[in-house]
Amino acid sequence: MPHGTHLYNSTNPSGILIASDNISSGGIVIGDYAPRAGAYILFSVALPFADTLQCGWTDYRAVGVVHPRGANEYYNTTESDVFRPC
Repeated sequence: MPHGTHLYNSTNPSGILIASDNISSGGIVIGDYAPRAGAYILFSVALPFADTLQCGWTDYRAVGVVHPRGANEYYNTTESDVFRPC
């Protein structure tokens, strides 16, 4: 889903666009859930154009953090390697 953050849960099984851009600057609140209920967030990130990068490989890492109230944080990461020939 380019250019946005989407919430999927039992109320929105096909997903709903989250209008807030706060996911990258402090987080978003997706509501309250009963024990064993589930929800997930799908977000996209944009990498710089190759012509703006230095020659060689550049590594990028996107990190998602979930912090349920009263529980430990959970982290998930993805890495992208971009190569610009010299």
